[in-house]
Amino acid sequence: MKKIILLVLIISINSFFGCRSDAIKTNSELNQNNTQSSSDELKKKELDLKEKELAIKEKELEKQKTQQNNLNSPEGVVTKFIESLGKRDFSAAFGLMTEKRRGSYSNFSSTKAYGGIASTKIFSCSYTGETNGKKEVIADYESIDPVNKSGRFKQYFYLIPFNDSFLISEIKNIGIEWY
Repeated sequence: MKKIILLVLIISINSFFGCRSDAIKTNSELNQNNTQSSSDELKKKELDLKEKELAIKEKELEKQKTQQNNLNSPEGVVTKFIESLGKRDFSAAFGLMTEKRRGSYSNFSSTKAYGGIASTKIFSCSYTGETNGKKEVIADYESIDPVNKSGRFKQYFYLIPFNDSFLISEIKNIGIEWY
């Protein structure tokens, strides 16, 4: 009888450990599947992120192209003119005007003209149409000029075609608020 009980006990132990090793194998396989699944999800998220980054870069490139085209538009030229004055890049601003309008560079960049300007801020700049064959842009901007007077200017800019862009040929004050 002891032999039978011992045999039953050995069979039970083997069955138990046999099932346990199957369970261990199953858990191991599950862990591998979970790891594979997690890896696949991570790869998918990385791919989605790269696609979003690419879309953002494409939008930035398109924006740069649009800005480049806008630089040659009448309002782009006026914007660049005002910004160049604010950065004290007088040669860039000088190059955006017709010879007749700008005069000599020494006069243009002197403190009696634009040379006293320390900074500018544009509030609005928009194309309004054509007058007497010239493109018309209205700009509202602030000019900080510690040498002369600072103020907020509203002006019409009249531009003529030049190569693939425009040059400022005339500026007409609409209103000035001195500070």
